[in-house]
Amino acid sequence: FGLGLSTNAVADTLQNGNTLATGGAAIAAIADDASISLNPAGLGMTERYDFSAAVQNIAGGYALGGKVVDSRTGKFGFGVSYRYGQTNDVNADGGLPGWIEAGEEPSNLVESHHLVVAAGLPFFDRKLSVGINGSGAWLDSANRGLANTFDMGVGVSVRPLNWLAFGLVGAD
Repeated sequence: FGLGLSTNAVADTLQNGNTLATGGAAIAAIADDASISLNPAGLGMTERYDFSAAVQNIAGGYALGGKVVDSRTGKFGFGVSYRYGQTNDVNADGGLPGWIEAGEEPSNLVESHHLVVAAGLPFFDRKLSVGINGSGAWLDSANRGLANTFDMGVGVSVRPLNWLAFGLVGAD
Protein backbone atom coordinates (compact mmCIF):
# COMPACT_ATOMS: atom_id res chain seq x y z
CA PHE A 1 0.00 0.00 0.00
CA GLY A 2 1.34 3.40 -0.86
CA LEU A 3 0.02 6.91 -0.29
CA GLY A 4 1.62 9.90 -1.94
CA LEU A 5 1.03 13.53 -1.00
CA SER A 6 2.62 16.33 -2.97
CA THR A 7 2.44 20.01 -3.75
CA ASN A 8 3.00 21.59 -7.16
CA ALA A 9 3.33 18.18 -8.81
CA VAL A 10 3.12 17.63 -12.53
CA ALA A 11 -0.51 18.35 -13.33
CA ASP A 12 -1.21 15.74 -16.00
CA THR A 13 0.11 12.59 -14.38
CA LEU A 14 -0.71 10.59 -11.27
CA GLN A 15 2.53 10.15 -9.38
CA ASN A 16 3.28 7.22 -7.09
CA GLY A 17 5.33 7.49 -3.90
CA ASN A 18 8.63 6.63 -5.60
CA THR A 19 8.11 9.21 -8.32
CA LEU A 20 7.10 11.87 -5.81
CA ALA A 21 10.23 11.19 -3.78
CA THR A 22 12.43 11.79 -6.83
CA GLY A 23 10.77 15.06 -7.83
CA GLY A 24 8.82 13.61 -10.74
CA ALA A 25 11.54 11.48 -12.33
CA ALA A 26 10.09 8.06 -13.15
CA ILE A 27 11.20 4.73 -14.53
CA ALA A 28 9.01 1.67 -14.96
CA ALA A 29 10.59 -0.74 -12.50
CA ILE A 30 9.18 -4.26 -12.78
CA ALA A 31 7.82 -4.16 -9.23
CA ASP A 32 6.39 -0.63 -9.54
CA ASP A 33 2.88 0.46 -10.46
CA ALA A 34 4.38 3.10 -12.79
CA SER A 35 4.66 0.28 -15.33
CA ILE A 36 0.90 0.68 -15.98
CA SER A 37 1.54 3.81 -18.02
CA LEU A 38 5.30 3.77 -18.70
CA ASN A 39 6.00 0.17 -19.81
CA PRO A 40 3.10 -2.28 -19.46
CA ALA A 41 5.38 -5.29 -19.97
CA GLY A 42 6.61 -4.77 -16.40
CA LEU A 43 3.22 -5.98 -15.13
CA GLY A 44 4.06 -9.54 -16.16
CA MET A 45 7.55 -9.68 -14.63
CA THR A 46 6.61 -10.30 -10.97
CA GLU A 47 3.72 -11.90 -9.09
CA ARG A 48 2.15 -9.27 -6.91
CA TYR A 49 -0.88 -7.31 -5.82
CA ASP A 50 -0.40 -3.58 -5.54
CA PHE A 51 -2.52 -0.56 -4.71
CA SER A 52 -1.46 3.05 -4.49
CA ALA A 53 -3.29 6.32 -4.05
CA ALA A 54 -2.15 9.88 -4.48
CA VAL A 55 -3.44 13.36 -3.69
CA GLN A 56 -1.76 16.29 -5.40
CA ASN A 57 -1.99 20.04 -4.95
CA ILE A 58 -1.58 21.43 -8.46
CA ALA A 59 -1.67 25.03 -9.68
CA GLY A 60 -5.13 26.37 -8.86
CA GLY A 61 -6.62 23.04 -7.82
CA TYR A 62 -6.04 19.43 -6.93
CA ALA A 63 -5.78 15.93 -8.37
CA LEU A 64 -6.49 12.55 -6.86
CA GLY A 65 -6.49 9.01 -8.07
CA GLY A 66 -5.36 5.47 -7.58
CA LYS A 67 -3.68 2.51 -9.23
CA VAL A 68 -4.35 -1.21 -8.84
CA VAL A 69 -2.11 -4.05 -10.06
CA ASP A 70 -2.90 -7.77 -10.05
CA SER A 71 -0.34 -10.12 -11.54
CA ARG A 72 -0.91 -12.98 -9.13
CA THR A 73 -4.39 -14.41 -9.81
CA GLY A 74 -4.08 -15.05 -13.55
CA LYS A 75 -1.49 -15.93 -16.17
CA PHE A 76 -0.94 -12.28 -17.05
CA GLY A 77 -0.49 -9.06 -15.12
CA PHE A 78 -3.24 -6.45 -15.19
CA GLY A 79 -3.20 -2.85 -14.05
CA VAL A 80 -5.57 0.10 -14.05
CA SER A 81 -4.95 3.72 -13.13
CA TYR A 82 -7.50 6.53 -12.74
CA ARG A 83 -6.86 10.20 -12.06
CA TYR A 84 -9.30 13.07 -11.54
CA GLY A 85 -8.08 16.64 -11.56
CA GLN A 86 -9.68 20.03 -11.14
CA THR A 87 -7.98 23.38 -11.66
CA ASN A 88 -9.12 26.98 -11.84
CA ASP A 89 -5.91 28.78 -12.74
CA VAL A 90 -6.91 32.24 -13.90
CA ASN A 91 -3.30 32.97 -14.87
CA ALA A 92 -3.07 30.12 -17.40
CA ASP A 93 -1.87 31.26 -20.83
CA GLY A 94 -4.69 31.29 -23.34
CA GLY A 95 -7.20 30.11 -20.77
CA LEU A 96 -9.37 33.21 -20.36
CA PRO A 97 -11.35 34.92 -23.06
CA GLY A 98 -10.61 38.60 -23.66
CA TRP A 99 -14.20 39.70 -23.07
CA ILE A 100 -14.68 39.28 -19.30
CA GLU A 101 -17.27 41.80 -18.12
CA ALA A 102 -16.57 44.19 -15.24
CA GLY A 103 -17.41 42.58 -11.92
CA GLU A 104 -17.56 39.09 -13.35
CA GLU A 105 -15.49 36.46 -11.59
CA PRO A 106 -13.01 35.07 -14.16
CA SER A 107 -13.05 31.32 -14.51
CA ASN A 108 -10.71 28.87 -16.14
CA LEU A 109 -12.23 25.80 -14.50
CA VAL A 110 -10.85 22.62 -16.05
CA GLU A 111 -11.91 19.14 -14.97
CA SER A 112 -9.94 16.17 -16.24
CA HIS A 113 -10.30 12.40 -16.13
CA HIS A 114 -7.45 10.10 -17.12
CA LEU A 115 -7.85 6.31 -17.33
CA VAL A 116 -5.09 3.84 -18.21
CA VAL A 117 -5.65 0.09 -18.60
CA ALA A 118 -2.66 -2.21 -19.15
CA ALA A 119 -1.77 -5.89 -19.38
CA GLY A 120 1.54 -7.76 -19.44
CA LEU A 121 1.98 -11.36 -20.56
CA PRO A 122 5.00 -13.21 -19.13
CA PHE A 123 7.06 -15.93 -20.81
CA PHE A 124 9.95 -18.20 -19.75
CA ASP A 125 9.28 -18.16 -16.00
CA ARG A 126 8.80 -14.35 -16.00
CA LYS A 127 12.17 -13.69 -17.65
CA LEU A 128 10.46 -12.06 -20.66
CA SER A 129 7.22 -10.12 -20.82
CA VAL A 130 5.29 -8.22 -23.47
CA GLY A 131 2.61 -5.69 -22.63
CA ILE A 132 0.07 -3.27 -24.05
CA ASN A 133 -1.74 -0.31 -22.56
CA GLY A 134 -4.47 2.09 -23.56
CA SER A 135 -4.86 5.57 -22.15
CA GLY A 136 -7.87 7.85 -22.44
CA ALA A 137 -8.16 11.42 -21.19
CA TRP A 138 -11.25 13.62 -21.09
CA LEU A 139 -11.03 17.33 -20.31
CA ASP A 140 -13.88 19.77 -19.76
CA SER A 141 -12.79 23.41 -19.82
CA ALA A 142 -15.12 26.30 -18.98
CA ASN A 143 -13.52 28.38 -21.75
CA ARG A 144 -12.36 25.87 -24.33
CA GLY A 145 -15.08 23.19 -24.21
CA LEU A 146 -14.65 19.43 -24.25
CA ALA A 147 -11.56 17.59 -25.45
CA ASN A 148 -10.47 13.96 -25.38
CA THR A 149 -7.51 11.90 -26.42
CA PHE A 150 -6.59 8.24 -26.67
CA ASP A 151 -3.10 6.73 -26.76
CA MET A 152 -1.71 3.21 -26.89
CA GLY A 153 1.64 1.76 -25.98
CA VAL A 154 3.41 -1.57 -26.37
CA GLY A 155 6.42 -2.71 -24.45
CA VAL A 156 8.79 -5.56 -23.84
CA SER A 157 10.82 -6.33 -20.72
CA VAL A 158 13.56 -8.90 -20.29
CA ARG A 159 15.22 -9.99 -17.05
CA PRO A 160 18.45 -11.92 -17.74
CA LEU A 161 19.35 -11.90 -14.03
CA ASN A 162 17.05 -11.64 -11.02
CA TRP A 163 18.47 -8.23 -10.14
CA LEU A 164 18.71 -6.83 -13.70
CA ALA A 165 15.87 -5.93 -16.07
CA PHE A 166 15.75 -4.07 -19.39
CA GLY A 167 12.72 -2.63 -21.12
CA LEU A 168 11.74 -1.07 -24.40
CA VAL A 169 8.48 0.74 -25.06
CA GLY A 170 6.81 2.42 -27.99
CA ALA A 171 3.88 4.75 -27.47
CA ASP A 172 1.58 6.83 -29.61
